Amino acid sequence: MSVLVIAKVTLIFALAWLALLCMRQVSASLRHVVVVVALSAALLVPLFEIVLPAWNVVPRPELSFAFESIEAPGSPAPSTATVSSVSTTPTSKSVTSGAGLTLRSVWFTGATILLLVLLVRILTMQFAARRAPVLQDQRWTGMLKDTCSALNICEPVQLRLRDEGAMPAVWGVRRPLILLPTDCLTWSDARCRDVLAHELAHVRRSDVLLLTLAHVVCALHWFHPLAWLLKRRLSMESEYACDDLALSQGVPAPRYADHLLRTATEFFEQHSLAPVMAAQSQLEGRIMAILETTKSRGRATIRAQLLVAALAAIALVPLSSMTWAQADNMWANVTEHAHQHSDSDSAQFATHLQEIGIAADDVDTLLTAIGAAEALTRAASAWALGASNDPRVVDPLMQAGYDNDAIVRQWAVRSLAPWNVLRVGRMLIDRLQDTDAEVRQWAVRSLNRHEASLKAQPLVNTLGDSDTEVREWAARGLADVDEPFVKTALTNRIAIESNADVSEWLVRALRGGKDQSVDALLSALNSESADVRQWAVRGLSGTQDGRAVDALIMMLVDNNAEVREWSVRGLGVCGNERAIGPLQAMSQDPSAEVREWAGRALEQIDC
Repeated sequence: MSVLVIAKVTLIFALAWLALLCMRQVSASLRHVVVVVALSAALLVPLFEIVLPAWNVVPRPELSFAFESIEAPGSPAPSTATVSSVSTTPTSKSVTSGAGLTLRSVWFTGATILLLVLLVRILTMQFAARRAPVLQDQRWTGMLKDTCSALNICEPVQLRLRDEGAMPAVWGVRRPLILLPTDCLTWSDARCRDVLAHELAHVRRSDVLLLTLAHVVCALHWFHPLAWLLKRRLSMESEYACDDLALSQGVPAPRYADHLLRTATEFFEQHSLAPVMAAQSQLEGRIMAILETTKSRGRATIRAQLLVAALAAIALVPLSSMTWAQADNMWANVTEHAHQHSDSDSAQFATHLQEIGIAADDVDTLLTAIGAAEALTRAASAWALGASNDPRVVDPLMQAGYDNDAIVRQWAVRSLAPWNVLRVGRMLIDRLQDTDAEVRQWAVRSLNRHEASLKAQPLVNTLGDSDTEVREWAARGLADVDEPFVKTALTNRIAIESNADVSEWLVRALRGGKDQSVDALLSALNSESADVRQWAVRGLSGTQDGRAVDALIMMLVDNNAEVREWSVRGLGVCGNERAIGPLQAMSQDPSAEVREWAGRALEQIDC
């Protein structure tokens, strides 16, 4: 169990206690709902961390690794890939890693033991309850039927006899049993009804199941005192709520309190998971609550329960998504547009390598680990090998590019980005057909660093990919390819592309060639995206086609200031005298930048 999970669970438990402190005047039933929701959230946090997208906002208090800037292989004066830790030494890393493994082992051992003990207790209680003889008494059976009807309990409930002197209790979820002491046959009708009302209230509220859930939470968070305190609070609120439910059936409070006290003094508690009627530790508080006339005894309505659950979900989803913030710079300039980036995988990989005792700059060990049985180890190894300029890493990374795990394949193609060699390029082209969109995207981004003659046709084919980011990076990669068939492909794609970001990069790539494909650029001027229109205007700047001048003049009235500014600048480059009148009118434009560039454009035309 990670430090971050413990922190999240602690926050949940603390908020639950704060809510309980503010809810002293509300019914026990509603307080019980709050405790149940808090314990359930503690179980869901680790699961949600896996299935929800990571939200990198929590500053990492532990040691973290950051790759320094790496020169691509083959570049002038390549630097050796180094991995540096923040404010630590290799010795402290090893100590921290060992301590982390020890703590995880201790937690796992404790949780396993407690879960096994819980399983044994459940099986023992189940065996004892099912072996208990059925109570065949018409008086008890009749009162059981009447009380079940009053509490709207539809499932069949059996009465069984347990050891003499054992306190009344309830057990079971699907087929609930009420366990009574053997001398219950001598009780008065009033006492019988009071006991049945209380125990059937447990059945009505599914308290056996919820108490078992609390035991599971305590087993998993055995080290956390708040978990045990909430389990105890759950049991207490459960008893208070059952007392309220029994009293709501018309049971006189003094009589009910008297029967509760007699039960506590005449019978003993057995160490079991079954909720008992009169636990000694809760007796005084319960009797005072029963006799208090102003106390709220209403049941938690469905609306109130849904409200508590909704509020918990609203807080739980973002809380579970939070993960350590990091800035692991794997390599510099993966593409011409790449900057230092944070990856949700990076912190996990660095931590994992620490835990299994592999240094992130130990190439020999990493080359072995990239073939490990565990996918996480293979992915972390591929990640770390991206920081090396050792030629030995190329072939293992190429093989990892065909791994059966998508994360491993993704990091393999990412780590191959600096290797501008033919066999790597061909492998990246093959990965453009990968079933995972992230793998295809990073194959495109890595391929973009290769020669135009190798990448042009594959990237043109990728313009039709189903994933928008893959198409966008393909368009980016074609910006430096000056081939007629590429310009034709970009022109054709602009006409059918529905995504604004992709359209922007198609226009930006198109404007870089000698043949500006004016028709496509003119069509892009009608885009709803201001960025697309701006780059279309910039693409038309300097074009000798007469239609370009008319189009730029038309764009002077665009509602976006940057589009108007680049239209003005384009007209200045074109130098056509037809633009003088429209440019003079731009002296009244609300944007100072537009007015300034209009003056410059007029000076260019006059010259």
